[in-house]
Amino acid sequence: IADCPYLAIVDIDIDKKLSEEDRNLIRNELLEKIYQSELNVALVKTGHGGLHIYCNMDPLILFAGNSMVKKITTVKYDVDIFTCVDYNESKRCAVLPDSRIKDFEYDAVNKRQQPKQPNQIFKYEKLGKAEIKFDKKKDLDLISQVFEVLGFDIELIKYHEQPEQDVQASQDVNMTKQKANILINDFNNLIIHNYAAKSEKETTLFKLFSSINGMKAIAEVDQQWINEVYNKISQIHGLTIKARSNFDRTRIKLAERSCTPHYIEKLVRLTNEEYYNSECLPTKIKEDAKSQSNSKSNNDDDIIDINSDTFLFKQFDNLEKKFSI
Repeated sequence: IADCPYLAIVDIDIDKKLSEEDRNLIRNELLEKIYQSELNVALVKTGHGGLHIYCNMDPLILFAGNSMVKKITTVKYDVDIFTCVDYNESKRCAVLPDSRIKDFEYDAVNKRQQPKQPNQIFKYEKLGKAEIKFDKKKDLDLISQVFEVLGFDIELIKYHEQPEQDVQASQDVNMTKQKANILINDFNNLIIHNYAAKSEKETTLFKLFSSINGMKAIAEVDQQWINEVYNKISQIHGLTIKARSNFDRTRIKLAERSCTPHYIEKLVRLTNEEYYNSECLPTKIKEDAKSQSNSKSNNDDDIIDINSDTFLFKQFDNLEKKFSI
């Protein structure tokens, strides 16, 4: 499901301890609400009598920790969401309609998964008339509409944009437009992932876009300059396929989020040390000297080095785990 950017599956897991008659009654009550509302969604009865509702996730963003995790619990059923989040990508799978499955359990003696009841097979059955077309996810109604019809609170699952800047961006930006231009000109060799960079020498849309937005605090930097930076990045070869396909959507979602632009400086230093030493370092020395002459701390022990590699990468990693496309 990580390959389906706009697809969401609302998984309603009806309590298996209930009788088959009770499970059928609960499922039919949910289906009646959907049919009466005339929602354009695809429906699948799961192997244990639950319900899969195929719908459109866009434009909502789901926390990585909220996907495939029970977020709504009632006496009758639990609800979780299957959707495109790169975190744990290889495990992001959903059983398709018309599939036949067996229940498995771990055999501690043989140290392997074995069927609970080898002869018992469960079938996932498609319901209703709506077709499940994985190449046309946007044709389905939105997940927010599904939640409204079923009386679920959408706030329990969606990602909330934080308009306020985080701790790094709240500090004064000790960077000039000249230096920002020097940094931006060295993006050609950068590898940019949609989510979860492989090393500190690579980055993600979240980290890079947040830092670019942080450059708005630099004197003489305007929106036109920011737009030119985004245009330049969109054309570099280092964008992965998923990063390129999610580029515009992620930029819109992160429009109000900004973090320190010094993260970009660290990227340049790590990916092209020769360029950094020859082009960036002389400018940095001048800026640091000017900054030290303008202000001094009464207690150096109270200073948190927001420009340190350890602080920057740890903070960005923590923030990105709460955000996903």
